[in-house]
Amino acid sequence: MTDDAATEGADRGESCSVCDETLDLGDGRQLTIRHSSSADAAGLEALYGRLSPDDLRRRFFAGGLPPAMFFDRWASIEERGGFGLVAELTDSGESRLVGEAGYAPTPDDRAGGELGIAVAPGFRGWLGPWLLDSLLRHASEREVETLQAMVLIENKAMMALLAKRGLAIVGHPDWSTVQIVFATDGSVPTWGPDRARPRVLVETDRSRWRGEDALTRAGFDLLVCDGLYREGQRCPVLHGETCPLVGEADAVIVDLPDDDAAAELVHSEQLVHPGARFIAARRPHADAAERGSGRLTPDEILDEIEDLLDRDDPARSDRPDRGE
Repeated sequence: MTDDAATEGADRGESCSVCDETLDLGDGRQLTIRHSSSADAAGLEALYGRLSPDDLRRRFFAGGLPPAMFFDRWASIEERGGFGLVAELTDSGESRLVGEAGYAPTPDDRAGGELGIAVAPGFRGWLGPWLLDSLLRHASEREVETLQAMVLIENKAMMALLAKRGLAIVGHPDWSTVQIVFATDGSVPTWGPDRARPRVLVETDRSRWRGEDALTRAGFDLLVCDGLYREGQRCPVLHGETCPLVGEADAVIVDLPDDDAAAELVHSEQLVHPGARFIAARRPHADAAERGSGRLTPDEILDEIEDLLDRDDPARSDRPDRGE
């Protein structure tokens, strides 16, 4: 940590109980998580300069370093309404950054910010979760309930890290990426304040749901939850607890391959949220040999949703436009 960074951090009152913790790594090495500041730009650039091309591609979706301007802006993210942390290693009187995490403000009302995180080789497996949890505690204290992230589908480590903290899938902008939202308190993300579009929650066993594109094009606000099948993620309704995704949805599509699991989920959600409205995306199977058959097409699901919403309000003004 430079004298300039220390002075700037002190001037800004950045000392706090959440991140002012120093871990003794042995051999005279110490690791401290602290707030980032504009004086950390060079340290961040050096940290990313030690990453491999694959690491950079997973972080930036490109194999090279971004320009110096990026590090200047990311180091001073708090000046633009975001938040940042750095992990600083002190060894033999010298310091360098070995990890960082932060979130930048986003115009999307669904989330309070977009996550970015990186950890140097040799510190992975434990520093990433520690950094992320510290960041989420700060966000929660600032009443930022939900963050979002754009992740390469191949980045299994990042997906596993976020899955344990409660996530839902917004969509897939292209074949290689997935956009997710996750709760800062480790529970379940919320829909956000925007009520301009009908909200549809999909309960499924796959992160890429087959009707995702059709419903999004039709103008629905769509979230996909595959928490029943995601390792490390807990479904609150199966424990008798409320779920904001179910409680605030205009319709819930259940598309699970197992009829018994689907029935148990719907039963549990109806007990906790008696007003929830469900659509079965699979017709009941006559026997196990027919599993996988009888699935509604995306257009049939659209018809089911519109019929369901029209029964409550035949003159509703938010009917999605299919572009027909």
